[in-house]
Amino acid sequence: MSLEAFADPQDGERLFREGVAPLEMWLRDQPFLEGQAPGGCDYLLAGMLFWAWCLGVQPWAEDSALGVWFTRILQTYETTHGLVKRAAIHLEENP
Repeated sequence: MSLEAFADPQDGERLFREGVAPLEMWLRDQPFLEGQAPGGCDYLLAGMLFWAWCLGVQPWAEDSALGVWFTRILQTYETTHGLVKRAAIHLEENP
């Protein structure tokens, strides 16, 4: 059995949304997890999400509180470190 057959992407996305629900609520009231400027918590979470995003996975909506925060922290990072490049991954469909 392949990993793809074992994994359930829809269930994974549902679990992700449930897991980030508290962050969504938190980020509706302030621009960063630690307030008005990014702090350690922001960078820890961003590091995990950058990894997925760079590989072409984005299970959050761009207009969600998490999506707006992600764009904000990405822009903050790129301002000081330069453009973050996404990997060019081409997934092949198995017949």
